[in-house]
Amino acid sequence: MAAQRAALDLFDRADLNAYRAKSLAMTDVLLGMLDHLAAQTGQEIKVLTPRAAKDRGCQVSVQFVGRDRRFFDYLVSKGVYADWREPGTVRMAVAPLYSSYRDLARLEALLAESLTK
Repeated sequence: MAAQRAALDLFDRADLNAYRAKSLAMTDVLLGMLDHLAAQTGQEIKVLTPRAAKDRGCQVSVQFVGRDRRFFDYLVSKGVYADWREPGTVRMAVAPLYSSYRDLARLEALLAESLTK
């Protein structure tokens, strides 16, 4: 419960309007990054999450077409925290209290590396 309490304390101090704005901005960066990677690598990347900000939260669900669980496992082995859902969907959450733009840049580099293998 101590970890839960610490997390709740952070949320109690957070400005929720600023949190939501940063969440949307970071998710926009992630969506743009996925589009760029698809164009750069020629790999089909299907974003399942609505692109309109009013229709989404901070989670982005993506299908990396032609990639299986080994692709996801490789990302996890490199320190990416995400979630795997069948059939072939990777769910990534960009939570501003825990994620940074630096994390997104690192994710982009890892995805670019793994998609060109």
